[in-house]
Amino acid sequence: MAFEASERARARSLIESLAEAGVDLRSGVDPALLAIEAGLQAELEAWGRRQTESGGRDAAALAAARRRYVGPAERTIADGDCT
Repeated sequence: MAFEASERARARSLIESLAEAGVDLRSGVDPALLAIEAGLQAELEAWGRRQTESGGRDAAALAAARRRYVGPAERTIADGDCT
């Protein structure tokens, strides 16, 4: 668990550094993957809105969605399967 958290933090730091350097992280990425990412992001944002509107009562659903989507996406990126 601690190792995974550390690796996620390192990945976020790398992405932030690349963004600050002006690197286009989506350049050359398969358009199908970009479409999947956009759909998942929209779904997470919708759950976030529902959580806000429900006064936080939907926190468990948002946490479950993040585990369902964010973890596999991070593993795909870490494995290099996103190109």
